[in-house]
Amino acid sequence: MKKALALGTLLISSLTICGQSLDTLYVKKCQDITWTSLYRNSDRFKSIKLEDDSTLNLDGVIKIGRPSGTNSSRVVNTGLFNSTVHQQNNFSYLMLGRMGMAAMGGITYLPENLKGLDAKIMEIKIVHSGFSKNSLAGPALLLNVNGVTVYVLNYKLAFENGELINPNRPMSRSEAIAALKEQKDLLDLGMITIEQFDIKKAELGKFIK
Repeated sequence: MKKALALGTLLISSLTICGQSLDTLYVKKCQDITWTSLYRNSDRFKSIKLEDDSTLNLDGVIKIGRPSGTNSSRVVNTGLFNSTVHQQNNFSYLMLGRMGMAAMGGITYLPENLKGLDAKIMEIKIVHSGFSKNSLAGPALLLNVNGVTVYVLNYKLAFENGELINPNRPMSRSEAIAALKEQKDLLDLGMITIEQFDIKKAELGKFIK
């Protein structure tokens, strides 16, 4: 009886740990095969915690930025009597559709005309580099942009190069200094009180140290 109770307690404990882990995909743990081996490519997460400790949630909104490089394609517009051809700038780390579609027909990169739009996070999952769960893994994001499905080929480079904008990222040191200077100007103009300035100074000071 005691063995059965102990086994039941262990099983419940294990399920609880797995349940908590499935809630959040920790990017910092993705290079730990012991952790990533717990999950399959089909597993989904409710949120993702990025390297800067900011969190993005399922059904949350991030913004499409601008194409980062020289990835372009020829677009042919066929008219009644003639056709015109022009070069279209494309994103480098965002593609139209799901990855399975790309495997069959090749990658179609997101066109520039979708820049600046809000993107809803449809899926957060982990993708292993090999065929086995016992391999390195990384996060994958699937977005919805005005009804269009967008797969993030490389989330890290997409954020670093401005193709995706994370609204929850922590403020940089230079941004915090600029914001503090603005608050000081408002104080000098009598637009805020010294008490309000001190509160803002304490908030921004965390990012300046």
